[in-house]
Amino acid sequence: MEGFVGNGALKRVIPTLIEEGWDDVQTLKLMKSEDMDAINMTQHEKDALEIRSYLHDRALIQYGDKLESFGKSLQELLELSTDEISSQFGMKKGHIARFIEKGTSNSSAPDPLQQPPQALTSSRKTSQTSSNNSIHKVSKMDPMLYREAVGGKEEPKLVSQISWSSRLFSWINLSCRPDKKLSKEKMGGKENENNDNDVPHLMRFINGQQLELQLTLSKNTILHVAVQFGNKKYVEKILEKSPSPSSLLRCLNIDGETPLHIAARGGHLDIVKALIECAKRLDQEEVESGGGAAKEMLRAANKDNDTALHMAVRHYHSVVAELLTKEDPEFTQRPNDAEETPLYLAAERQLNYMVSMILKICTSPAYGGPKGQTALHAAASDTWEIESTKLLLEWKSDLIKERDEYGWIPLHYAARYGNKDGVKRILEDDKSVAYITTDEEGDEMTALHIAAAHGNVDVMEELLLYCPDCWEMVNGKGQNVVHIAVEMEQKAVTKYILKKS
Repeated sequence: MEGFVGNGALKRVIPTLIEEGWDDVQTLKLMKSEDMDAINMTQHEKDALEIRSYLHDRALIQYGDKLESFGKSLQELLELSTDEISSQFGMKKGHIARFIEKGTSNSSAPDPLQQPPQALTSSRKTSQTSSNNSIHKVSKMDPMLYREAVGGKEEPKLVSQISWSSRLFSWINLSCRPDKKLSKEKMGGKENENNDNDVPHLMRFINGQQLELQLTLSKNTILHVAVQFGNKKYVEKILEKSPSPSSLLRCLNIDGETPLHIAARGGHLDIVKALIECAKRLDQEEVESGGGAAKEMLRAANKDNDTALHMAVRHYHSVVAELLTKEDPEFTQRPNDAEETPLYLAAERQLNYMVSMILKICTSPAYGGPKGQTALHAAASDTWEIESTKLLLEWKSDLIKERDEYGWIPLHYAARYGNKDGVKRILEDDKSVAYITTDEEGDEMTALHIAAAHGNVDVMEELLLYCPDCWEMVNGKGQNVVHIAVEMEQKAVTKYILKKS
């Protein structure tokens, strides 16, 4: 929650939020205007919550403090040009695209329930379908079964309002969790995990061989739902009692997600363990048919080509990410549709522990990112953090000279974003990169030119300390640093140059 709130306006109201039960990110994002008024939130605090919720949904929370301090509403921020967003907040091009992307809807989309649930392709033998081909007779999920999986009791008036789309799960009243005290009283003060009386609706559908046919509009199975709400005991009961746990583990929802994707995104470590252990048991039981359920699940990609590890890294769940990596260290972790590998995502977010862990555990991890960037480009783009830069240079020093699609090397990005320590660390490894220019024809620039254009005097000092003669180099237009400083109206740079001269 602290990472979500940051150092902005919401920090003041954290004690009140916690006292009133708004004590985690998902719950915070459910706040309505009347909820905010009830705890006397200011308009600035309301705007801050809207901005941070929007950023969190797009995995851009690292820009929260900068955007919030700008003093504009979310709508006003979205109306800024890409150049303004880049210059004001130092947001990368790929992140700007994600920030300004508007959600689209398709009113003519077919009802997902008209199609059978999809599953991961497998080389294993599959069980025969029943003679009545019931797999095609999917139906909306029974409300009682849904509530049982969520783990709470909803007020009767909510039943008719439930949207069975997983995208709207968060609107369910999470405050109605199971009454543990009442449950223990019913069971004589003891928690008996083998007692099926606490899951009557689950057993009804299992006994009727209809559990897999119960789907939400987003094609979530009951296992998806239980995982979504972190209901570990219910997940374990499903895996234990279901006659076909393999099918449930491999079922994909409308976004191509397995239950493991959802568990990884939510950071539910115990559930991730339970799903993997179940898949391993199935592998042992199905040796004759080839096995492979565990790796199949770990390597499964959703419609965005994200694996479970992508999900864990993107949402800052380091322990879950470590478990997933250890379970399949030989997997290179291919990039998703945005060209992001898990290592790139970890470096971009300066998740040093995750970067170190992936480099140590993975046999040969992929390290690419969008537009031809590498994980080192992402690490060097941070304003002050350098640990991930050090780790990547120690692992693969060749990354120091790799260019992205714009012809920029990692040093250029460190100079652009004022990462003085990152510049120093790169030059310690190979100072010759200070003389490498960008690739754009007619606009070639060295790191010194880039630092001057953006007013990063401390970076200029570091570059000149290691490579004093790079002062003499000109850009593709024949300009030296003085010309660039004057053209870009960088007074501090001009003052520094005059003093040095």
